[in-house]
Amino acid sequence: MIRRVQWIAAGLLAMATAGWGITIPIPSTPALGTSNTGLNATSTNSLGGITAGTLVGARAADPEWRFYTYTGSMTNVTSATAHTAWVVRSDRAPISTGNWALNSNLSQWISPERNPCEANQSNCDLPTTPVTSYLVATTFRIPAMTNPPNWPQWWLVMSGTVWADDNIGGLALYSGTAPSGVPVYFQTFSPSLAGPLTPATFGLQT
Repeated sequence: MIRRVQWIAAGLLAMATAGWGITIPIPSTPALGTSNTGLNATSTNSLGGITAGTLVGARAADPEWRFYTYTGSMTNVTSATAHTAWVVRSDRAPISTGNWALNSNLSQWISPERNPCEANQSNCDLPTTPVTSYLVATTFRIPAMTNPPNWPQWWLVMSGTVWADDNIGGLALYSGTAPSGVPVYFQTFSPSLAGPLTPATFGLQT
C-alpha cells in the first residue's frame, strides 16, 4: 500500500508589490518523488517514487506544484483551494531590475498568476495577485515497505533551498493529497526568508 503525503512549504507571507513568486530546488531526494519547481510531467519509477522531468518554459504550467489559498493557519488548515502554479521566466530572474536569484538548472520561479506578457518581453516580471498569503505544495509517495513487509514507520529525510519574493514562514508535512487539518510535521524558518537573494535552507528529518 502506498502512502501519499503532502509536503507544504509556504504560509504567513507578506506579498511584495510586484506580485508573488517562489523557487524551490530539492536536489537530494529524487527517489521520494519530490519535484523541484518549474518541471514538466513526471513518471513513476520502480521504487514507487517519481522521476522528475525537465524544466518548462516561461508561462507554462507546473503540474507538480500548486498554490493554495486557505483558511485557518498553516498548522491547522480548515479549508484550502488549489491554484495552478505558472513559470514566470525561463531565461532570467523574474524581476528585471534589482538583485534576484536566477532560475537554475534545477528549478524555475513559479507564481499563482499566469503572466500576461510574452516570454521575450523585458517587462515580463512577477504578475500581481490580490492574495497576500499562500501555501505552496507538492505531493510525493512513500512506497510500501517490502523487507520487512508492512513496516509501520518511516524515517523521512529531505533537504532543499527556498527563495521567495517576500517572507516564508516554514514548511509542513500533511498526510493526504491536499493540505488539511494539523500537519504531521512542522518546521518554522528563523529568521524567515526576507528576500529573493536571502534563501532559507531546510533539513527535514522526521
